[in-house]
Amino acid sequence: MKANFYTANLAPVNHSGETPFKPLDAVLLIVLFLEVAAVMRLFLAN
Repeated sequence: MKANFYTANLAPVNHSGETPFKPLDAVLLIVLFLEVAAVMRLFLAN
């Protein structure tokens, strides 16, 4: 289920030929990645 969700939303080009990414989606992905990296850094530091 999760794999299907990711392939549907993160595929480079969808069926209509336009990219599914919007600028807001890119910003949210970057923020999410930074949050995950910060949490991992905290766990690895301890």
